Amino acid sequence: MTRPASRRTRANRAGKTVPRGGKNPDLHTDGGRAATLLDSEQQLRLAQDALRASEQHYREIFAWAEVGIAVADAGDRLISVNPFLCKLLGYHAEELLRLHTTDLVHPDDREASRRLTLKCDAARAPAHQGERRYLRKDGSAIWVHVSSRWLPDGKGADKHSIGGLPGTRTTLI
Repeated sequence: MTRPASRRTRANRAGKTVPRGGKNPDLHTDGGRAATLLDSEQQLRLAQDALRASEQHYREIFAWAEVGIAVADAGDRLISVNPFLCKLLGYHAEELLRLHTTDLVHPDDREASRRLTLKCDAARAPAHQGERRYLRKDGSAIWVHVSSRWLPDGKGADKHSIGGLPGTRTTLI
């Protein structure tokens, strides 16, 4: 004969007393820790799958954007470039990744670009934009509208900068 169900237990279809919430003590002799562990592992797997999907989504945006995009480290060395930027400037990605952002600025504009960077750094301006003359690999100059900003590392320090060069606003010289 089965015992009457209390607030913490209930009778299942077979008439057995089981804890509320559906956990059968005959199946979970560890007090339900195994089920909780499985739930945690399943949640972790789902979160990892979602992260992978999100990363893939942004990789595709980066790769297919009709805007030149570059990411530079705190020392202004390029660490990531997209195909449109490579095409716009006439470089292979591997070549650009050996350069600093200032290597791309026209020699006549480097001092003004350096002063603007120092001014933005001093003002802790998170972003700036403007027209700049860049050099293509073949030595020709190209005017571009640059929009860049600092990407914080989550601890209050600036770790990377990201810049965009819209191809539709460029004029070859």
